[in-house]
Amino acid sequence: LQLAFILNCMPKVTFIKILKRDGQLPLFRKLEKAVIAQVNCDSAIEFIRLCQNFNLTPTFVKVDDDKAARWSESSKKFTKNALSEELKSKIEYNKALRRDIADSYAEVREKCSDFRYLWIMTAMSKLRKHHFEEKVEIHTKKLRKLLDKEFNIDEDILNISSHPLSFFQKLVLCRGLKFSFPHKISSIEVKASFERLYWDLDSKLGNDKKELTSATLRPIALQYIECKGRKIPKSLQRAAKQLKRRDDIMVTKPDKGSGVVIMDKEEYIHLLCEASVND
Repeated sequence: LQLAFILNCMPKVTFIKILKRDGQLPLFRKLEKAVIAQVNCDSAIEFIRLCQNFNLTPTFVKVDDDKAARWSESSKKFTKNALSEELKSKIEYNKALRRDIADSYAEVREKCSDFRYLWIMTAMSKLRKHHFEEKVEIHTKKLRKLLDKEFNIDEDILNISSHPLSFFQKLVLCRGLKFSFPHKISSIEVKASFERLYWDLDSKLGNDKKELTSATLRPIALQYIECKGRKIPKSLQRAAKQLKRRDDIMVTKPDKGSGVVIMDKEEYIHLLCEASVND
């Protein structure tokens, strides 16, 4: 506890002066630069995945309006491919940054004392958190502008609870109550499904076609196992978990029409009790 108190209370300016005096400041600055670059990359990846998830077109891949009107299908394909390529390049860059950060930490661990190493780790953790919050706020504003052009996320959400919904919680709820995140299917289940399919076809096939059918289904099954869909944006997963953990609100459907209603649990139970007594 004493060490944690010292690490959190020691001023950054003082520690940087000590590092500069001992010639270890370049190590700190190198790590700091890499961490900021990684946070920028992580937030950019999350932004692109959110755009893909909601079929939004960010500014950097937007086609000129006149060209988009003349070649609508081509512009859509270009936008989709450009987003996918940008996502791939960001993911590769992110992997390289992670390796650089790991090497920088190893270098700091080797050349600095244990106390300085712990302080640098604490400082990087604070820097990462602060910078990530700033980048999320910037990307949230961009998403709001893009979404406002397509649809109103508040239109089908009625929040009469005391809990204010965050922007990402609204993004989850605007999909409706039947929306769910896809679950990963194990390779064993995929193989079993294809085997059942083969045994269903076995009685209908002649002896000369069984081997061909088996050879055809095998690569299809392997291709399906290796196929990777779009990753779910972490911000949406985090927002869904936040709503799921809360036991003071109820997320339900309205009496008439479609949409989502959020109520305080006490009020919801009170209304149910009244309806039960009066009916």
